Amino acid sequence: MARDRTDGSPPNFQEAVSASLTRLQNNRIGEVKHFTRSLMTLNLASQAERWSLNDMQLGTRSLFGMKVGEEADYIPQLIKAAEWHPVAFEAAGILAARFLKRQETMPDDLRVWAMEALSGKEKPPMPKNERKGIQGETWWRDFYVWSAVCDLVEEGMYPTRNAASAPHSACDAVAAAMKKLGLNPMSYSAVYSIWRKYQRMDDRSLD
Repeated sequence: MARDRTDGSPPNFQEAVSASLTRLQNNRIGEVKHFTRSLMTLNLASQAERWSLNDMQLGTRSLFGMKVGEEADYIPQLIKAAEWHPVAFEAAGILAARFLKRQETMPDDLRVWAMEALSGKEKPPMPKNERKGIQGETWWRDFYVWSAVCDLVEEGMYPTRNAASAPHSACDAVAAAMKKLGLNPMSYSAVYSIWRKYQRMDDRSLD
């Protein structure tokens, strides 16, 4: 049972870990990375369809920080990007399925790509750096990690610590909660990097 903190004192470390664990589970932290990637894919497919059918081009675009190349929302460029970018490959597949479902004629580039993909000639590409994954797909996961740290700071905990201090900061507590969930980031340094990045964004928004 958690102790009474009506005196305004900060939570102890175990209470902080427990509170962070509950928050992260409520935010479905284990699924949010997949949700973000799905949203990236659907948005890219929809933009390619809308602008291509109107014979328009958008130029270089960034989606959740992910750039797949110049005019990537234009179907021929989307197909080109699908050769090396996993999200573009998935978006091209979604777009082809939409044309088939509506029984509409596909643009030539998409039709040829779909035939090769279905025959196995076009393989899903791997990220250039598989260890780092897809740029942008961890945005919401990291946001929830930062928010969990901020909750503990509002309760009176220090967000970070120096190397000589005991590992009892808010970042330590959130890292411990993530470790219990078996999810990254689960180290103090990784959570600290996320907290610092998003804190800077938050500070700039207040200027």
